[in-house]
Amino acid sequence: MSELEPAAGTDEDASEDPGSQPGSRWPRRLAWLGGILVVVVVIALVAGTSLVATTIAVLAGLLILRTGWFFLQSFATPPPEPPEPGKLRKVKLTYRCSICGAEVRMTVAGSEDPEPPRHCLEDMELVAPID
Repeated sequence: MSELEPAAGTDEDASEDPGSQPGSRWPRRLAWLGGILVVVVVIALVAGTSLVATTIAVLAGLLILRTGWFFLQSFATPPPEPPEPGKLRKVKLTYRCSICGAEVRMTVAGSEDPEPPRHCLEDMELVAPID
């Protein structure tokens, strides 16, 4: 017993984020499930439809809403900042030697518009991609 342990229930024992505690998801999930169940029953009674059809419709609507929300969040996320000068960037450029016809594909470069490589003592020509 040479080491002292904090007493249960102290601030050191508790996590700063209450959502990170194990088992804290289940009450939230049960609350959502209960809310969905109430919505399904109310819609079924008001519209006069079966519980199965209403449940399928509500779940399909939630799936569509969740998918749309995911895509909207991805559009709202700003693109990453460009790398610092001197760091390598991914490029997809193809060069051809005008003298012998040798081709080179450049996949990584220090800038987005790098200088063409040299072959046969001449600068190689950029080949337009065929897309």
